[in-house]
Amino acid sequence: MGMIPVLLLDDNAEFRAMVADEVRAAGFDPTEAATVAEAEALVLRGLVRFEALLLDVSLPDGDGCDLCARLRAARQRMPVLMLAGSDAEDDVVRGLDAGLDDYLVKPVRASVLIARLLVTTRVGYRLAAPTEGPREARVRAGRRRRPSVRIHYRRCISPLRISKLPPLAACSMRARPERKLHGGALAR
Repeated sequence: MGMIPVLLLDDNAEFRAMVADEVRAAGFDPTEAATVAEAEALVLRGLVRFEALLLDVSLPDGDGCDLCARLRAARQRMPVLMLAGSDAEDDVVRGLDAGLDDYLVKPVRASVLIARLLVTTRVGYRLAAPTEGPREARVRAGRRRRPSVRIHYRRCISPLRISKLPPLAACSMRARPERKLHGGALAR
């Protein structure tokens, strides 16, 4: 199975590089962006179909929550995880209201980030929420009579393919010592 493409948006180049290394080691293919405009162009242009978006709140040319709300309005359904420096209740609620799937506070342990990224991409990959009204999931029989579910325009995932997703226990982060990603430093 190939690497899962994710978009990493953060204005701190050192932090972005550290997170990119960690997610790459876990089987993801990170594309980095430093500004909201750059990230929005990458997502909306559609040359790469990202399976997840990791973003920061405070960016030089905008706000991560506003970007998430615009992407949701444009019917982009990939999971969005916020990596923020603040755990204030208002910030968390504002982000979740904008359409975030998860909110992580810096410093974040690399293993926790990878675990949450695995969970959100696995769930988001199979069950994209429709934007308008109820749509039926059509159950189809795949090869060798393995049932699979297709929800509106998303890919068809069979139970066999789901079982090939990297299990959390086999994640390369488990074998490493606990680390925290913080601003510009990696703490042990």
